[in-house]
Amino acid sequence: MNKEIFSLTAENPPIAGCTISRKLFENEEAYSLLFSLAEGTGISDTAYETEHFFYLLAGKLTIHQGKDFHLTAGDFYLSVPKEELSVRAEKDAIYMEMGFKKEDFTMNTINEKDIFELKNLVPYSEGRIINRNLIDTEKVHFAVLSLTKGTSLPEHAAPRDALLFGLDGEGRITREGKTYTLKAGENFAMKTGDHHSVKAEKDFKFALLLTEE
Repeated sequence: MNKEIFSLTAENPPIAGCTISRKLFENEEAYSLLFSLAEGTGISDTAYETEHFFYLLAGKLTIHQGKDFHLTAGDFYLSVPKEELSVRAEKDAIYMEMGFKKEDFTMNTINEKDIFELKNLVPYSEGRIINRNLIDTEKVHFAVLSLTKGTSLPEHAAPRDALLFGLDGEGRITREGKTYTLKAGENFAMKTGDHHSVKAEKDFKFALLLTEE
């Protein structure tokens, strides 16, 4: 496996008794943090002015907002603005949190106060590529895609900095002439302008985060 395929979970392990945060990106529209929480630790009550989403990459997490929401790896939670929220790791947990700076922001087609698996937001359909946009603003784009075996996205230039999350199956990414295999639980990053293509070696689902400074 080429070193350019990486794992956010492997590179950010929890430390016993501690909570750790790392900024993934920030611009005038939004920001994203990666949290590593040791079992039994948490984040105390906070009321956000806007929607935030939480994507659990590993472990078990309980989010309390009016009631307890129990997340396992792969689950996604969209918070309700201006309601207190707290987070607690039931087991060592690693998650991505994205917050928005504009009060009129709304996630596309997602109901508030719901938990769902990110990979289940799109089905497979033989011979087809399915794309579902969750966020689509001037500087932030977040989508989930499915490709059945043998289908591909032709070579194109990345319009913004990109971070891919393998959700299911296996895909082959060719970037600037080099080929990489991305599997569920792995990540891949690209810079604006990188020429790349994606082909499904097996049925393949991935999440795509595009950001711009």
